[in-house]
Amino acid sequence: MNKEFTADVKWIPDMFQEFMGDTSSTETFVMDSSHTGIAAINRTHRYANIQLCSFHVSCALCRKTRNRREKACLCRFVSTGSRRQ
Repeated sequence: MNKEFTADVKWIPDMFQEFMGDTSSTETFVMDSSHTGIAAINRTHRYANIQLCSFHVSCALCRKTRNRREKACLCRFVSTGSRRQ
């Protein structure tokens, strides 16, 4: 692991704990697919479940798909989901 990555991995759970208080009993985290964030959670909560956020997954699929019909459907889902929040 490079030094910058290691520093990020240590910083993320520290900041999360500062905002949220004691997180030692947290069992599930919902997040985007940030490798740094996932590594940070794995480091501090070894047995926690990590679920990917469906909104962020849909955004990524919308950006990466080439099929116009699929793209329109995914982008419509993303824009509808963001209005509900």
